[in-house]
Amino acid sequence: MAGPRTATIGQKTSGKKNQATALRVIQTAKVMEQLAFIIDDHQDTRLALCELLEANGFACKEYESFDEAIDVIPRDHPCFVLVDFHTRSSVSIESLVANVKRENPEVWIAIMSGDPRARVAADKMGTLFLLKPIEPDQMLEICERFCRHRAQSLQGN
Repeated sequence: MAGPRTATIGQKTSGKKNQATALRVIQTAKVMEQLAFIIDDHQDTRLALCELLEANGFACKEYESFDEAIDVIPRDHPCFVLVDFHTRSSVSIESLVANVKRENPEVWIAIMSGDPRARVAADKMGTLFLLKPIEPDQMLEICERFCRHRAQSLQGN
């Protein structure tokens, strides 16, 4: 029995499960041509997330602040938005989430933070909460699920 995975975002992983997960995500992304938005004021986090997602077939757009992304999301229709809770911005995270839900209700949102207390705010906004650091397999599974749910909601319209 294999031990627990200790890889973090941005590290290369190996193993049959990782390969199967990556292949499944690539197949889903190719069929659905999904776009991810990453909003985080830390460049290293944005780059690591984009590297992981792009290596698995997703297209990524990265933004340093909510201000940069708030007007682009309705136009570009991403599948999902990954947002760092503590990103410095003149636009509040609550405003960003409300705008996305109003303009693009099919877009899934996950709030990321290393502070577990941010979960309360994420729950109040009706978004998924991800505690940093995030394991690559977990991130890929979540992104795949977001895309699957989005595709189902768009088919229902």
